[in-house]
Amino acid sequence: MTTALPYSERPEWADVTPVPLNEGPRPFAPILFSKEYQEAFEYFTAVTQANETSQRAFDLTTHLVTLNPGLYSAWQFRQQLIDELKLDLHKELEFVTGRLLETPKNYQMWNHRQYVVSKLGDYSKEKEILDHVLEIDAKNYHVWVYRQWLVAHFGLWDGELECVNDLLTKDVRNNSAWSYRYFLLYGSAAANAPIGADEPNGPQRTLAVDDDEEFQFVCDQILRAPSNESPWVYLRGVLRHLAQRAKVPAIQTPAAVKALCERLVKGQSQSPHLYGFLVDEAEAHNDWTGVRDTCLHLEEVVDKTRRRYWAMRRQVAERALAAAAPATTVPAATALVS
Repeated sequence: MTTALPYSERPEWADVTPVPLNEGPRPFAPILFSKEYQEAFEYFTAVTQANETSQRAFDLTTHLVTLNPGLYSAWQFRQQLIDELKLDLHKELEFVTGRLLETPKNYQMWNHRQYVVSKLGDYSKEKEILDHVLEIDAKNYHVWVYRQWLVAHFGLWDGELECVNDLLTKDVRNNSAWSYRYFLLYGSAAANAPIGADEPNGPQRTLAVDDDEEFQFVCDQILRAPSNESPWVYLRGVLRHLAQRAKVPAIQTPAAVKALCERLVKGQSQSPHLYGFLVDEAEAHNDWTGVRDTCLHLEEVVDKTRRRYWAMRRQVAERALAAAAPATTVPAATALVS
């Protein structure tokens, strides 16, 4: 709520007839707008219908997004006015920064910031602001989406992996940091594109990665919290990426990963993500005996909550084994549960 003078009492708005808000004759769940917001929105509707290009229309959008930062149509019209009136983009960036620090999870505002920074071409303070917002909430999805765009659009790759490492050191369960790590090392280029090559529909991949070192890094993080799902999902993504790059259904389970799984199984880990990973790896290598035995372990011991799901996976494996003629023993390359 602000103390703004009603538009109906402002001489400079006397020539505008507000368009009443219409929610239908019998709205099921009418929204209880404040009188100030409803009036501002009705005047906004009038100027957008008239496609008015003026400073007062721009000021009206400022009022509206202050009252409701999630009003996407106001942000969109504001961008149109900035372009047509050739307004100061530096002032607009200052305005958005102030609003973002108040409502950092407003995706409309991050979209608008992307528009401003893209046109301005000035990204000098962006990482500092992003780091500040991530200190408040390291899992703010909208910040990470914006960061991906910023880094890819301006080629700001330096220091990004170190940033992710710091965040994972603080919180290995930061699923957003794991997702961003994948983007940096594998996801920002097509599966078969060489490092530095232009991708037809996306950014360039500029970060080199030693796959063996990366597998060891992931294994070390899993050991910190074996029941944390994030690194297991990341691991699956990397293996799938490498298989696509090699144009094969699945690659051989890396030595570091196999050693990790053996260590956890021998230590009687109760992580459902460990055994779920083993099921997927066994299935990828057509080790149906391993799938069957590991699913049974999940059903009966580790993940009883989802026992019906694992029973379904086990039955698929049993049908595959029954269909084999003659029945043969498949080398248990990935199955570690007996």
